[in-house]
Amino acid sequence: MNQVLAVTLLSLFAILICNEKVILCESDTTAYHLRLYNSINSLRVKHTVASLKWNRTLTEMAEYFATRILTVANSFDIEESEGINFFIGGSTRPAASLVADTWYNESLSYDFNNPGYNAIYLNFTQLIWKSSTSVGFGVYTANNHTAVIAKFYPAGNIRGKFRQNVIPKYKKLRR
Repeated sequence: MNQVLAVTLLSLFAILICNEKVILCESDTTAYHLRLYNSINSLRVKHTVASLKWNRTLTEMAEYFATRILTVANSFDIEESEGINFFIGGSTRPAASLVADTWYNESLSYDFNNPGYNAIYLNFTQLIWKSSTSVGFGVYTANNHTAVIAKFYPAGNIRGKFRQNVIPKYKKLRR
């Protein structure tokens, strides 16, 4: 799994050292996306599902949705929201780990013995959806609110597909 070893923020660029490779990013927003990416993939590992790949097109879509959700009333229809996790916070950008953990903590309401669709845990199930392979992120702040959006592909939360895609947390056997 890719983990960031060091982040140095300059005025317009972030230098990331990731798996012994230096990556020059356009801004601290990209560094934030990378922290969110690493947080999500570390949670997916707990459920023995593959790490997601970052996708530029999904990021562009997520950025569009993050802007739109804070600037246009009733801005989504159900088809548009497929494969999207939402986090709406205050006027400052929340820690990436807080966003990922908030989505993950919906797992407390999920019954792995009786899997299925329920709006109270759809951020969690999308987060660890086994068939999802790619992700992009958008962050936007306006009117004292910050929207953080993750857009996944292929979209999860498909009725009738929960049992094979929402894998219980791996438990180590005690000796």
